[in-house]
Amino acid sequence: MKKLLFTGLCLILSFCGYQSQATHIMGGEVTYRFLGLQGTNYRYEVTFNVYVDWDSTASLFYQTNGGVIPAINYGLYDKATNLRFGPAINIPNTDTTRYIPTLPPGCNVSGIQSLKITINTFIDTFEVPSPFNQYSILYQNCCRNNSSLNIVNPAGTGIVMVNKMANNFVQNSSPQFSDPAVPFLCKGDTTTFSNNAFDPDGDLLVYKFIANKQSSGFPSVPLSFDVDMIPNTQYPFTYSEVDPFGPGGYAFINSVNGLTKYYAPNEGEYTITIEIEEYRDINNDGIDDLIGTTRRELQFIVRNCPPNDPPEADDVVVNGNPIPTINGTANIDMNEGDILTFNVNVTDDNNDSLEIFMEGDILDGTNG
Repeated sequence: MKKLLFTGLCLILSFCGYQSQATHIMGGEVTYRFLGLQGTNYRYEVTFNVYVDWDSTASLFYQTNGGVIPAINYGLYDKATNLRFGPAINIPNTDTTRYIPTLPPGCNVSGIQSLKITINTFIDTFEVPSPFNQYSILYQNCCRNNSSLNIVNPAGTGIVMVNKMANNFVQNSSPQFSDPAVPFLCKGDTTTFSNNAFDPDGDLLVYKFIANKQSSGFPSVPLSFDVDMIPNTQYPFTYSEVDPFGPGGYAFINSVNGLTKYYAPNEGEYTITIEIEEYRDINNDGIDDLIGTTRRELQFIVRNCPPNDPPEADDVVVNGNPIPTINGTANIDMNEGDILTFNVNVTDDNNDSLEIFMEGDILDGTNG
């Protein structure tokens, strides 16, 4: 655990931890949990998930060590002053796992099993003193892998991961993700993802697309950093945050539940950033206040797949009443403690065997 409390003495620290400039990062996110008070200090656990592409275009270091990042540096920044709180923090790798995108049963796509992608996880704890200060967590590194088609010069563009924490007196934990950040899409097929995030405190979450962000360069943990002034990556002509797949593509996000729908007309890799705003009535005045934001950068892999028409869902019937399905979403209003009974009917024009999976915090999360 790092205790970031300093009195009257200026310390100059030299870190020997490894921070590569050729990591071929694909995306990731930073989240945090409030652990409680340690005396008068506010104690948090922070988790970084960093996705690395270690194929033949990656540096020799990552090709030979299996895509492992040994350590990272991060910093905490005071929202009021933009100044770093304490020194840069160096933490070792907690865990590295190999990731292979999940395909539907019976679907075989050439090359998917041979993809070299790792999830590097780093977990740390820290303490901050003031109940009224608001901090942001910053990690940045260079560079991305070279395959993202909707970023100009991705191999020369650094990545930045930021979480704008709530004020300490709110005693908040950020939304947590349960799905990987490297989704797989079939070229020319409409695909839906849930972006399954749950909030440990039951806060209201609002989802939206934002422009991909790029790091400000080095040092990676500067003395001062304004998290509201992070520059966007440069998009090639005809691409943008709302058109991440270019002409003929489609990207939709439901701001209420995070359900996304995508259509990519061409093969390749594409980078998309989703921001989750967190709201809570902290003044007990009936108004939900924005208390923090969490970002997740994803790199989509789009490949040719066997031709197949997607199944179609009928309107959902809840307690005997039909609820229209729009853009693959049926909105159901309910109160805490309500019991719902609903039927879901799905048909497939190709007569494929279908399995229905249900996910979401209300079903399988800590609040389910």
